[in-house]
Amino acid sequence: MHQHNIDKSIQSLHLMSAMARPKSLEIRREQLLRVSHMSTYAAISLVGIALCLTWLLGWQGKLGQSVGFIFLAMAEAVLVMFLGRLIPHRLGDDSPNLPKNIATLNVLFTSIVVAIVLTFGPVAAYAAHTTSDSWVQNLTLMSFGGASLMAYLMGIWLTPFVLLMTIPLLWLATSALAGDLMDSRLLTQTAIISGFVYPLAAFWFMSSGRYLIQKLQFQKLIDYQENARSAADELNTKLAHEIAQREMVEYELRDIQKDLENTIRDRTEALTETNRALNQQIKLRKNISDALVKSQSRLSQAIEATGLALWDWDIPTDSVYQSYFHPVFGPREISATEFLRRVRDLIHPDDFEKASRQISNCVKGLIERCRLQYRIRLDDQTWMWVEDCGKVVNTDSKGRVTRILGTRRDITLDQKREEQLRLAKSVFDNTSEGIFALDNELRFLTVNNAFQRITGYHADEIIGGSLEQFSKTPNKEKVFSLIRDELVLKGSWQGELYEKRKNGDYYSQWLHLKAITDNDGKISHYAGLFSDLTERKETNEKLHYLLNYDDLTGLANRVLFKDRLHKRLRQMREHGDKVALLIIDVDRFRQINESLGHDLGDELLKQIALRISDNSQDADTVARLGSDEFAIIMTAKNRVQVAKFCELLLDSLKAPYQVDAQEYFISTSIGITQAPDNGREIQSLMQQANTAVRQAKYLGGNTYEFYSRMLQNISSRRLSMESELRKAVQREQLEVYYQPKVSLQSGFITGAEALVRWRHPELGMIPPADFVPVAEESGLIMAIGEQVLHKACTQARIWNDMGLGNIKVSVNVSAYQLRQANLPLVVRDVLKSTELSPDQLDLELTESALMENASHTQAMLNRLRNMGISITIDDFGTGYSSLAYLKRFPISALKIDRMFISDVHQNADDASITKAIILLANSLNLEVIAEGVELKEHLDFLTSLDCHTIQGFLVARPLDSVDMTVLLQSQMQKSSLSFLVPN
Repeated sequence: MHQHNIDKSIQSLHLMSAMARPKSLEIRREQLLRVSHMSTYAAISLVGIALCLTWLLGWQGKLGQSVGFIFLAMAEAVLVMFLGRLIPHRLGDDSPNLPKNIATLNVLFTSIVVAIVLTFGPVAAYAAHTTSDSWVQNLTLMSFGGASLMAYLMGIWLTPFVLLMTIPLLWLATSALAGDLMDSRLLTQTAIISGFVYPLAAFWFMSSGRYLIQKLQFQKLIDYQENARSAADELNTKLAHEIAQREMVEYELRDIQKDLENTIRDRTEALTETNRALNQQIKLRKNISDALVKSQSRLSQAIEATGLALWDWDIPTDSVYQSYFHPVFGPREISATEFLRRVRDLIHPDDFEKASRQISNCVKGLIERCRLQYRIRLDDQTWMWVEDCGKVVNTDSKGRVTRILGTRRDITLDQKREEQLRLAKSVFDNTSEGIFALDNELRFLTVNNAFQRITGYHADEIIGGSLEQFSKTPNKEKVFSLIRDELVLKGSWQGELYEKRKNGDYYSQWLHLKAITDNDGKISHYAGLFSDLTERKETNEKLHYLLNYDDLTGLANRVLFKDRLHKRLRQMREHGDKVALLIIDVDRFRQINESLGHDLGDELLKQIALRISDNSQDADTVARLGSDEFAIIMTAKNRVQVAKFCELLLDSLKAPYQVDAQEYFISTSIGITQAPDNGREIQSLMQQANTAVRQAKYLGGNTYEFYSRMLQNISSRRLSMESELRKAVQREQLEVYYQPKVSLQSGFITGAEALVRWRHPELGMIPPADFVPVAEESGLIMAIGEQVLHKACTQARIWNDMGLGNIKVSVNVSAYQLRQANLPLVVRDVLKSTELSPDQLDLELTESALMENASHTQAMLNRLRNMGISITIDDFGTGYSSLAYLKRFPISALKIDRMFISDVHQNADDASITKAIILLANSLNLEVIAEGVELKEHLDFLTSLDCHTIQGFLVARPLDSVDMTVLLQSQMQKSSLSFLVPN
């Protein structure tokens, strides 16, 4: 570790030495400054050498030869002095164009040196060669000294140094050219002096050059050290918590400064001291850097612990820096444009406008701080609540915002807690129960609205008072003593109190108190909740009534009826008497309810119930079991007594009913069973009574029927028929017959109604009236309807292929089929499989089926009509519905019921009704079909009224597919309706 520190110190020293190494321009500047410093000495030396040489020549009588030399020497001395004065001005620290000035002075100085070399070399030698040989030799040897002196004073860099050291050589060369002979002794002396002077001069020149460079380097090191000391002082000022260390460093830096000033003369000690100071500086900087890193790390950890993210928006550069928060916000450094685009795509639409307005106001400088709360989409189902708080920190000279700093945090949990608090407050304020809080002395702290509403006291009258003082319950001292004891033992108490409102009314109250403990387990508060039992008791009584009595009629409902029947049967077993159970059902009430509306239907049921009650004073129980189903429990001595009662009841029930000034006639059916003759259990007796009432309705209604085993057998036969019918559907034993429809305009068969027939292998042909009700009750009607539809469409396609025309087949749709939502899909699949065009299919349905569920039926018929299928109303005029449905539903045709056609030629009412139906259909652009046309008179009447199509025995009875095909083939040979007229 120590060796590593030494290596680092050496590396740092090398680095600082390299940084302190002077540049060539700085060296030349320093050399020129030295020339300026030595210029005076150089000028004096030049003058002195010139005067000495002039004196010598004058002494030899050669003064005239030295005049030019003296002039040149003096001029050069003046130039040297001038240059010495010029250099400081040109090379000052504040001097502009320093490189250019150095270059100019360099050329000027070199020129002066060249002039000096020529003057004291060839010129001086030429002037001296006229003296005696001894003086010439002496002056030659003295030229080495003069050249060395001038080289010392002016040989600052290599070029002037070399030039000045050539003066002796030029002297010798000039003397030789002037004709002076050099004896061997002079040459030897010259060689010896040259061998001594020139190496010594070269050594001196290199040493002085290195000294100059090192001086500059040391000076830069000193300057660097001064700067380092200033930086250290500034850092030490900022780091107040390191005062002791700063004083030590300052003391060491002062020592270092003193040592560096002394080591200018001693390079080794200076370098050592500098190295030590640099090591300490590096160590200090490293300590400071480590402290900053630790501080930054602690700051980052603190920010991360708080869950905050920082962001910095530099508006002029359109850049945003953000610490990590969530990947959806993008990278740490991102352009503001890209960030806003990313957020715009993710922010909840309900929050975008408000957030944009806030940040826009902040950017415009309208507000100094902004606080945004918005939702960000994390995925298709997850949203995160985010809060951004920003503050303007910089503005330009014009007051425009240039920088905003802010924080970002996840407030999803805060929003949920706020929502929970709002919900809790809403519950507290809006709950129907009184809620309050007490301190540990049972004094009120707060109450909710329900508390004030129930008690009649305002919150200001309650808060601060004691619960015991507020209570008006009897024996409250004893009661509250018990309450306190139980709160201490169990932490809660609940019970019923009899309290008094502010207005003096007493009411029952169910109070629940719960102790709330602090962290030490001591009771700090109590939470209380109470309910006003007055309404609850009234509600319980009403609920008991609703649970046991019919709300519409006031009679016992099915629950109470079964309970009373159970009790009556138990009494029967105990006393040995007999009980009769009567089930009363209103005939065709469903159609009545649909045609008159539910309000009028309910009014009829109320009147029926009243009549049953009035005529059943001696009955044990009268009840309403369902929509139009009533029941009576009565003591029955014999069947005669029960029969007489039923006759009187039926007579009463069939009397006219007055509802909204209208008179209605209603009949009922009664089914009767007796106990213990037919059983003792509720379930079996109910089934028997229902079987009897169904038989009464089957007989036409307005009658009563006693249960017997024969009725049970009839029910069994119906079950058997259902089983056989199910097999027939599975084995496709059902056949389709076709009754032709003739167009009165063309006289040709244009369609046929498909009619289902059941040919039983043992019972033969079973009429539809016998098996269709069974099929509807068992749900087989859907399968039968689909089979008939498929066979009819298949046959129509066969007739098309045979070229017998586009015969439109009509298929009856029951109310049960209309209730099925998949009817359009079934029809579409049949048309697709049989490849029959939709315009060759007609669906017939009755008015009652149409109005059973009008909205559902309308949507379904629209789908069928959009497929191109025709819709016909069968048995038009026999239902109870309003004619408004003709405009509401997509109807194509109306079929007049046979009951109006059978006597149309001799009954004016039937004729008027028929005529009205035809006129109505024509005005609505609907096709009119008359069924049950059996006589020529029927045909003539309908033709005169412009009826479109007829159907009946006059044309043909229902035919199987073979006979129908033959009839269609025969009509191809006809050209009129004459074949319809009997022979």
